[in-house]
Amino acid sequence: MDIKFSATEFQKIARNYDGGDRVVKDETVKAMTRSVVSIEADAKRRVPTDTHNLQRSITHEVVSPSTSVIGRAGTNQPYAEAVEFGRSAGSAPPPPDALLGWMRRKGIDAELAFVVARSIGRKGIRPRPFMKPGYDVNRLKISRELGSALMERIMKRVANG
Repeated sequence: MDIKFSATEFQKIARNYDGGDRVVKDETVKAMTRSVVSIEADAKRRVPTDTHNLQRSITHEVVSPSTSVIGRAGTNQPYAEAVEFGRSAGSAPPPPDALLGWMRRKGIDAELAFVVARSIGRKGIRPRPFMKPGYDVNRLKISRELGSALMERIMKRVANG
């Protein structure tokens, strides 16, 4: 999940002050970091847990090329998309080998991996979203963080020199 914020308008105002551009960049990065950390924390609370691997893999990063600041919260686990959005009935089944750890933990014979994979392909699996709800519950907070609260902090810092 990416959030992109352009501080161009804030920078126009801050240019009238010594070091204003640096202040805008610093405060914008801080605000974006607070925003994606909130998403990360809520997503970690919502993610279904079996081995907690998916939960541990949820992380964030903030990059700031030019006047934009981009915040990302998410995971690099290949199965995260299937958890978040589910699998529709009739879609390609998962590789049987990918199910072996789960099957072992559930006490299902490994010889049935093909049958379980085929069943998932035929019936699909329901979505269990965790990233989007993590964003949704923080949307208002993020809006404030990247709006009026950010402008207040910037103006306070540039006014105090």
